Amino acid sequence: MDTTSARGQQFLSRDAAVFLLAGFDLNPASPFDSIFSGKVAIDESGVGLKNLLGNNFRGEDLKAPMGATHALIITVVAGITTTADDIYITTDLAIGASAEVPLDATEFTFSSNPGVSATDTNGNAFNITGISFKFYQQVANKYYRLENVISDVGKIIFVG
Repeated sequence: MDTTSARGQQFLSRDAAVFLLAGFDLNPASPFDSIFSGKVAIDESGVGLKNLLGNNFRGEDLKAPMGATHALIITVVAGITTTADDIYITTDLAIGASAEVPLDATEFTFSSNPGVSATDTNGNAFNITGISFKFYQQVANKYYRLENVISDVGKIIFVG
């Protein structure tokens, strides 16, 4: 979108970021919507999950890969402020990680508080929120992460 700057030095405006990043799937081999077809809600208070009927999220709402017994839900938030020369990113890696969620009919209330905000009087600031699922198999009392192409899904759910 920036045709005047050299490659690797192109500037992404707030409007361009909103256009390009909103709804971006982080794993093209396993699109987010193919694993979770429910509703991801985001507002000032945080991120929440509901199933298609609007009820609380259940592990069985996920189309988990073969062998998975549990999932971990993670939200990641970044506040980004840009200038023509610099990009400043503010993140909090502790935001929105669930415990291992069993892939059964147990209702699970998940919400996370993004708590990160970029501010810029020139309008070059924006926030990006993403959500991902990581799948695990429980053996005895230990959780083993599934390591295959479809075991990690993620999507940018908000840019603004």
